[in-house]
Amino acid sequence: MSQVALEPCNCGVCGAASWHDFLPGCKDWLFSVPGSYDFVQCDDCGHVYLNPRPSEESRALCYPSGYYTHLPTTRPRIVELIRHTLETVALLPYRLRYGGAWAPVRPFGNRRALDVGCGNGKLLKRLRQMGWDVKGIEMDPDAAKLAREALGTERVVNGDLADTSFVGEKFDLILIIHTLEHLPRPRSVLGQVQRLLAPGGQVIVAVPDILSAESRLFGRFWQPLETTRHLQMFSRHSLAFLLSSCGFQIIAMRPSLQASSLVESAWIALVRSPGMLPPHILSAVAIAAMFPVTVLLGAVGLAGSIELRAIKQA
Repeated sequence: MSQVALEPCNCGVCGAASWHDFLPGCKDWLFSVPGSYDFVQCDDCGHVYLNPRPSEESRALCYPSGYYTHLPTTRPRIVELIRHTLETVALLPYRLRYGGAWAPVRPFGNRRALDVGCGNGKLLKRLRQMGWDVKGIEMDPDAAKLAREALGTERVVNGDLADTSFVGEKFDLILIIHTLEHLPRPRSVLGQVQRLLAPGGQVIVAVPDILSAESRLFGRFWQPLETTRHLQMFSRHSLAFLLSSCGFQIIAMRPSLQASSLVESAWIALVRSPGMLPPHILSAVAIAAMFPVTVLLGAVGLAGSIELRAIKQA
């Protein structure tokens, strides 16, 4: 694989140029993108970000063909049924405390939904099945191609929302699910979201939590770091500050569960060999075995990600 060209950058939340080391010397444990990379923390707002980061020209090198958004969305029906049943049962303690899933959500308003960073279109397919009139935007051309095949060419735009106008369009629901951390210009994208959101509309954001118990436990071996692909690493504070400063009113924030991050982080910490992920069968068994632990952590507020719902400020 070619060497990734790097560029220095300022804080993606407040724009400040002053920082100190937070997590230096990180590697891409998932796909073996070569190099050592540093996460730094802004001296002004406390946001954590990759600096220097892959240049725009090199970013495609960080998303190899095996990346999950490059895989088809279809699975055998029996696999989906088993997964859905296990998740429904295992998530009961979490949902008793925090409520049901925020995304996908049942249609409201004019039933128009936009998925920012739609990947292979998996979430858009679920939204369409629920009755939403959907559109998606995806920077990765390979992932966008899969989404177009699943949903239709007119439903998916290949590009960056910061540079895409969607002239004359408004959306009642805008999803930014595990996308904001990939973006070099999160403020520009949220500015576009602010413009595209219809009156009474909602934004739902999900990101990894860099100050979570998971992150503190695994450090450089934490799977959601996704070094080279995750350019911004939010905490509850920095995410809330970003949304508020971009003109949004936060109406709810809660921890979010990802069983795979615990399992893969433990594997990475044990093996410490870039690109050596557990075999699919072993990973699936381990995720099933660890799911109760993940749910317990989530039920007491110690999950590895954050979900946030927001509306336009009055």
